[in-house]
Amino acid sequence: MQQLDFNKIRDYPITDVATMLGFKLTEKGDQLVGCCPVSQLMNPTAFKITPSKNRFICFCAECKKFPKQGGDCIEMVRRFRRVEHREAAAEIAKYFGAGKAADNAPPKQEVSPERKPTGFDPLVYLETLDTTHDELTILGISPQTLRDYKAGYSSKGLNRGRLAVAWCDVTGEIRAFIGVALKGESPEYLLPKGFTLPYFFGVDHVREGQLWVLPSILDVLSSAENGETNVICPLAPTTADALTSLRALLLEKNCTLCF
Repeated sequence: MQQLDFNKIRDYPITDVATMLGFKLTEKGDQLVGCCPVSQLMNPTAFKITPSKNRFICFCAECKKFPKQGGDCIEMVRRFRRVEHREAAAEIAKYFGAGKAADNAPPKQEVSPERKPTGFDPLVYLETLDTTHDELTILGISPQTLRDYKAGYSSKGLNRGRLAVAWCDVTGEIRAFIGVALKGESPEYLLPKGFTLPYFFGVDHVREGQLWVLPSILDVLSSAENGETNVICPLAPTTADALTSLRALLLEKNCTLCF
């Protein structure tokens, strides 16, 4: 049986693999977008490749039925060809060679050296979070994406045994850390005493364009892992005040809402 180095193969440039498959995509900012080549549904921006992350994601109705809405180049071939994971990797290896391995390990979590003199310091707490903990492997989310969202495994305190994720306001300032259940624990989210659950998560990453709404924090992180960061999720019940807040966000960032 052919020996395959899956790590090297999945590091092959996903844009080249898309060309191999004959995808017709349009450059839009730092992404390549187009109709979904799997479902052939006609939303012209549902399918997105982010070269900087070497990942794809698709928001069409058919791809939403998959366990994950996107992934690496192997998953892209597997889904498009409708074959098994190994067969998809073998096609890439045969067409291009084994690919190229990453040269550098991911950088350490970057935090500002500034510290608050007293009380809870979110930057100090952020340094205690582990982005490479074994418990996080089930998420399929890279350490870099966790760093981008100021998140990591917490081994002590209120969020012990959970994924601690910073909730930031629209300016990017950390207001609190939310403890996200990893194994179906209840409640799904833990909050610091006295902190009211915000209406939405991910508002600090919102930019102009299509804004997608997904069910949970883990869905938002998974979407970011696959290259689409213009995504939020509701944290509190949908009320008139929540809808007013959402409308204000859409106007401020010049977004159109997608589900």
